[in-house]
Amino acid sequence: MGATSSFIRFGADIEQRPDLSVTELKRNNNIVLYYINLIGISVNGYMLNIPEQEFEIKKDGSGGSIIDSGAAFSHIRRAAHDSLLRALEAVLAGYGDTVKRVPSGDVPFELWYEVLKQEAFQGFPVITFHLQNSADIILDAESAFLIGKGTSGNMQFYLAIISENDPRGLNAIGAYQQTNYRFIYDTKSYKLFFGAEDCFRSS
Repeated sequence: MGATSSFIRFGADIEQRPDLSVTELKRNNNIVLYYINLIGISVNGYMLNIPEQEFEIKKDGSGGSIIDSGAAFSHIRRAAHDSLLRALEAVLAGYGDTVKRVPSGDVPFELWYEVLKQEAFQGFPVITFHLQNSADIILDAESAFLIGKGTSGNMQFYLAIISENDPRGLNAIGAYQQTNYRFIYDTKSYKLFFGAEDCFRSS
């Protein structure tokens, strides 16, 4: 993916769109982060069996879910990440000998595949973050996976979502997963508006 520029707009300079999804921003004591109510994650339309407490803010203020453009990649709590890995592995197992699992080694991205038969490749699984108020962040291939070529010349891809292994850690939707979305933070009404957009063509 080539380099590009993006823009931050404030106040009356923000372009309004009637088709944007909206979800509430949440407060967590005095922590200055944009908390959201992440209620689930799905793969190809199937909701993963992730316990609700993996998304909730704990009584001591730990946990919860945020949207964070300062984080390069999303990270989700271990139990949620394990569930996501299992779902993706099940989908990709159905591709037969079209793809091959590659050991991930020391890299933080735990799911790595090589495409052996490009012409038979059935496409990338669709991952969706489900937020409160039926607001969904649907990840396209370029925002869910790091895609490139291996030494063999074959296409390879990593899942670009990292496990959060700290028991007190939180879930964060990072900048990579915000690719090709417009986000509007309404800090007065404490709402987040967002919708798909071609950021390479937008200003």
